Amino acid sequence: RSLAFSRKNHTASVLGWGKVLVAGANIGGTGTVSAELYDPVTGTFAITGTLVTGRMFHTETVLLSGKVLVTGGYKDGLFNVFSCELYDTATGKFSATGSLKYGRDRHKATLLGSGKVLVTGGHNVFADSYPAQAELFDPNTGVFVTTGSMDTGRSNHAAAVLDSGKVLVVGGITGAESSVADTGLYGPSTRTFSGTGP
Repeated sequence: RSLAFSRKNHTASVLGWGKVLVAGANIGGTGTVSAELYDPVTGTFAITGTLVTGRMFHTETVLLSGKVLVTGGYKDGLFNVFSCELYDTATGKFSATGSLKYGRDRHKATLLGSGKVLVTGGHNVFADSYPAQAELFDPNTGVFVTTGSMDTGRSNHAAAVLDSGKVLVVGGITGAESSVADTGLYGPSTRTFSGTGP
């Protein structure tokens, strides 16, 4: 089976009812608003609602409510998209929600046990910087607030929730595409990061 549109630098998330949401992409150097759903029963893709803002190198996070949070990225390679949006699986539509405090693409957005979403790292295209400052999204208020900072700003890293509830942030790149060897642990109760060795 084929996608409705050829895509790269997009996102894909498994929804609670088994379908897969594919959103955004780099189409000719510009972020697209198109999105589609894959149905594993029929093995087909179908167009769904369009993003409020075209984007690529963004993230998708399935919330406890079943809605999907879409964060950041960039639209045209010159400026980051600060705005974020929610996909409602019941209506198949996207709607705007709170905006990031820091412009980011190639970041990570990790669902915490509390239902909040931790946004870490990324690359700010306009400033050509790698934000170390993290943010928390509260689905109850639709607002992002700043939380602790990592020792090292990074993009293209990995983030995983441990059994303890803490988030392990691993590797990535910073500066002139140089690799990052260090790691960090985010504690939801303290809202701070601590080093955990390279």
